[in-house]
Amino acid sequence: LEAAISGSDVALAAFEPYMQEGANLAVGGGRLTVDGNLDLDGQQIPLTGTFSGTAEVTGFSLQLPGRDDQMVSWTSLRLAPIEYNVNPARLEIGTVTLSQPVINVVRDSDNIHNLQRVARTGQPSGTGTTSAAPSDNSGDGEADFIFRIGQLMLEDGSVAYTDRTLNPAVTTSFDALTGSVTGLSNIPPQQGKVS
Repeated sequence: LEAAISGSDVALAAFEPYMQEGANLAVGGGRLTVDGNLDLDGQQIPLTGTFSGTAEVTGFSLQLPGRDDQMVSWTSLRLAPIEYNVNPARLEIGTVTLSQPVINVVRDSDNIHNLQRVARTGQPSGTGTTSAAPSDNSGDGEADFIFRIGQLMLEDGSVAYTDRTLNPAVTTSFDALTGSVTGLSNIPPQQGKVS
């Protein structure tokens, strides 16, 4: 199968129920645009093939359900180029550009931070227990999934912290954060370099 894939302005709020299966988060907004080529080989399982292209998420925001204050947001997240190999699983991204990200950390009056409320506690009823150890079928210590990011660019980011346990509440922020990380990978001895 050889196919061209293109989509624009896909509303990410529609995928919120999938996100809430593992995290206590609500999607406040966000649009996905993707463009690329999918090539799948015609053979028995495991299916092999590749996807190559670009993707961008714009106007994205996350918040806790029932709250209006945004916890994480950004203007644009661009990934280009993307190369994904189905089997063995390998993801390579040339450059990830994150524009105007905002992170708001809030310590509520009950002494619990908003980030602590993201994780869902307990296991849904009717589900079995699974081993927490990742499977490694290679036998040589290599990861089952390989990823590499050539460069991660951060443009005009900000981090805000609010402490509501005090009266009046204290708020501080770091603004105009810009930098880059190069050479990210989960294959040792690869090491990222931060600027």
